[in-house]
Amino acid sequence: MSQSCIAALDGGGTKTLLVVLRQDMTLSDICRAEGSNPFDQPCGTRD
Repeated sequence: MSQSCIAALDGGGTKTLLVVLRQDMTLSDICRAEGSNPFDQPCGTRD
């Protein structure tokens, strides 16, 4: 059975956060990871 949800993503240089809410607006999941902006990473380059 599938269920609709809302996902919000905040990706920056120091951390990435993902929050998933169920259709009834209750919290389903929160995930945290390292930064996802390639320009804020040590190996990132700017043209």
